[in-house]
Amino acid sequence: MSDVLMSQIEQVAQEIVEKEGCILYDLEFIGNGNGRTLRLYIDKESGINIDDCAGVSRALNLYLDENDIIPGGAYHLEVSSPGLERSLRKKWHFTKAIGERVDFRLSKSMGDLGVEGQRWQNCKHADGILIKTDEDVAVFELKDTCVNIPYELIDKAKIVFDFSKPKNKR
Repeated sequence: MSDVLMSQIEQVAQEIVEKEGCILYDLEFIGNGNGRTLRLYIDKESGINIDDCAGVSRALNLYLDENDIIPGGAYHLEVSSPGLERSLRKKWHFTKAIGERVDFRLSKSMGDLGVEGQRWQNCKHADGILIKTDEDVAVFELKDTCVNIPYELIDKAKIVFDFSKPKNKR
């Protein structure tokens, strides 16, 4: 699906999700043919429930069907929480995750980023505490060092939930 069409769907979804009292955390369109799925991940400070998901699903489904925005025939619509071990794809996701343990994969090794120490020379996958963000980088505290990682080099990132510690509801 084109970036322009995904942007249009995201804008519509954003409006509908906000009317339902939630925030649009993320969306993705996956698959092809009859196996295509539009997935929305919604959230709110008090945590979402099944009624929130159902309300967003009904409203968005009605809008998309009436306006025939998605070409190519049938697709599935899924609306859910991003979960405890949520993916971090946008800068604001990282900012919201400050203080959390994050598992991440990079397109370059940390040695290429100037991180010193033999253990990091060829390392493209690690986890550490996200301690700070700014416009261009996320700062992680790894076992023995702090690392500034530009967002564009982060291929995948997700929160690692520690089930042994009590947490506030998302």
